[in-house]
Amino acid sequence: MQQILKEKNILLITANLELSFGILRILNKMKIKPYILGPNARSFLLRKKIFFKKYISYNAKKMGYDYSPTISSFSEKFILLLNQVCSENQIDVVLPIDFTVILPLSRYSDKLDENINIAPFLSEEKLRFLNNKWNFANLMDDLEIPQPKTRLLNKRELLSELDISFPIIIKPLDRAGGFGIHVFQKKNDLISYLDNAKLDLTKTPLLIQKYLPGKDLQVFVFATKGKLQAWSMCFMENRGFRSFVKIPEVMKYCEKIVSEFKYNGPGLFDIRNAAEDNSFNFLEMNLRFPASTLYHFSAGVNYVELSLLAGLGMIEEFSFRATKSRKVGKSLWDTFLFKIIEKTTPQPFT
Repeated sequence: MQQILKEKNILLITANLELSFGILRILNKMKIKPYILGPNARSFLLRKKIFFKKYISYNAKKMGYDYSPTISSFSEKFILLLNQVCSENQIDVVLPIDFTVILPLSRYSDKLDENINIAPFLSEEKLRFLNNKWNFANLMDDLEIPQPKTRLLNKRELLSELDISFPIIIKPLDRAGGFGIHVFQKKNDLISYLDNAKLDLTKTPLLIQKYLPGKDLQVFVFATKGKLQAWSMCFMENRGFRSFVKIPEVMKYCEKIVSEFKYNGPGLFDIRNAAEDNSFNFLEMNLRFPASTLYHFSAGVNYVELSLLAGLGMIEEFSFRATKSRKVGKSLWDTFLFKIIEKTTPQPFT
């Protein structure tokens, strides 16, 4: 199937160049150089055309960039530009990378050229729902899926009623990348933090969960309209390694979420394997290609290939696939390239 994709003009659309590089490396390992529609930026990635066929830049402000600390977006101008780029470059399939480009695809789908093939992605409604950690926690309760004891703190008075033993962890409801996450061993420490942060909990409520010492497990899934097409799971190890495993109990829960929510596209479950009782507790879901996509490719599951084939309407030609148990890390060359990209690429505005 890779031969089919080699004959196609593939377009990556992105507002996050650093996140996109992992996807680009996978395509390069498939002997594919894609087109890229991305922001004006200075980066090592853009100075080396060895990675891509053509880079088409846009000005974020002219695309109606609407910043949000949760999910940013572009206006319909981005969709009109996408139509133009696909037409001028005879693009066969489009692969969206991050929320900022996914949101306008859903919001302005009526403006999108009907001849454009796009890899599966979530609707705005489902994206916003699952991105909210309190919504996700309630969904886990509804589906009877294990998670740490969880409460919503939306007013200071609720602290006196808190029924979770310490240590606890607090999280903003809809921020990513570890932003705003803190662990507290004692209640007084939490109170001091809230006093110093001067948060208005009625406007920016926090999620409070029982902190569970243990190991982090990730489960990468790819689905089309609620049908699980591929999965792989791994424990996070030291020094950038991942230990890939198969745990049927965990996959049963993942498949239930995918099916019940009619999930569409790539996604990653963050799960805590508690040291005390070896239980698996669902924390949240990353609703796009994660930064660890290259690890899963190295372990034997090519989610980029699957996404592109699904965009071309060819996913049914694939049988279900899962990775073998193994331990993987990045090659020295990939590690070197990623460090350069990280140092030379500006922070995304997503």
